[in-house]
Amino acid sequence: MTFNARISFLTFFLVSIADVLAYRGDLTYYGGAGKKGSCSQSHVPDGFRTVAMNNDQYDGGKVCGRCIEGCTYTNGNKDCFKAIVNNRCPECKYGDLDMGTSGDGRFDVDWNFIKCPRSDLKFSTEGSNQWYGKIKVEGGGGVKGMTVDGKTCKSTADGFWVVNDGSGKLGCGPKVQVSFQSGA
Repeated sequence: MTFNARISFLTFFLVSIADVLAYRGDLTYYGGAGKKGSCSQSHVPDGFRTVAMNNDQYDGGKVCGRCIEGCTYTNGNKDCFKAIVNNRCPECKYGDLDMGTSGDGRFDVDWNFIKCPRSDLKFSTEGSNQWYGKIKVEGGGGVKGMTVDGKTCKSTADGFWVVNDGSGKLGCGPKVQVSFQSGA
């Protein structure tokens, strides 16, 4: 086998692996641009759209804030986009996406998770006090896990993470550690 033939085979092999790793489904539109969606997600990277993830891959909210890249195919034309997950589509099937922009129709889509662009992290809380913390982190991609003062937090369906502390010591200055999902 010549060097060029080996490179061609390797390229074909790698492209085939990438195709196996990608998700495939239908792309529809719900027109929810500018809304936080069920993820309470306000951060959207420049040049990105928002998208609702199908119920099966929503993963109880752990997919909130993850970035994706996808391509649709219409009449032989390929149209690619980047988006951030900010909502859930309960009626969508595994692999389906519901675009948060105005549009009409149902299109074949291939997509995969990608690493989100870097940005400043934004922390927010909701209904928190010294015994209970409900924390949201945006700007780093989907959150994989979180601890507060060494206590493991649990994810919620709206993209927040919750910690309980019966001692009432969650007051000022708790130490928060966050780990993020990888891109692919």
